[in-house]
Amino acid sequence: MPEIVKESLIMQEENVVLWKKEKLFVLDWNGLGECLEKIRFQILESSFTPTTIVSISRGGLILGASLANLFNIRDFYVMSITRNLSNEKYSTRKQAEFRWIAPEPTNFVDKHVLVADDIAGDGGTLALATAVLRSRGATSLGTAVIVKNQNSKFNPDFLAFTVDDWVVFPWEPPAESGTP
Repeated sequence: MPEIVKESLIMQEENVVLWKKEKLFVLDWNGLGECLEKIRFQILESSFTPTTIVSISRGGLILGASLANLFNIRDFYVMSITRNLSNEKYSTRKQAEFRWIAPEPTNFVDKHVLVADDIAGDGGTLALATAVLRSRGATSLGTAVIVKNQNSKFNPDFLAFTVDDWVVFPWEPPAESGTP
């Protein structure tokens, strides 16, 4: 685990602390596999049976594609919701920008949609995604993330673990010298 560094807390809207900037949680590919299995089991044990998966690009693509394969779901869509201004750790955030990547659906009537993303940070991305899908007539919605920030305003239905600091996923560049 990275060393603890002395830095101030990062504050977001309404004084919600998202990151302590004390440590990085580094998730490797083996750990990701364990997370996927945990989420798969949670879905199987729930009353929710997805018929459609919508992945939020880019972070949710691996989770969404993995769940689509595990549950043999071929009805798969990708949306982009951009909020971070950069790929740097503790990136400044902006107003969300939404667009469909592929394919653009006409509606989700009679579909039980599972939304997949890597992390529920403050919850804004998942809140926007579910609002868009409701407006397109989704019969039911479930949300799955690998990680939930403990101060997220959005509570995903399925998740592997909760954190209080920044997560480095296996598909991201490695952290420099293990410190934030």
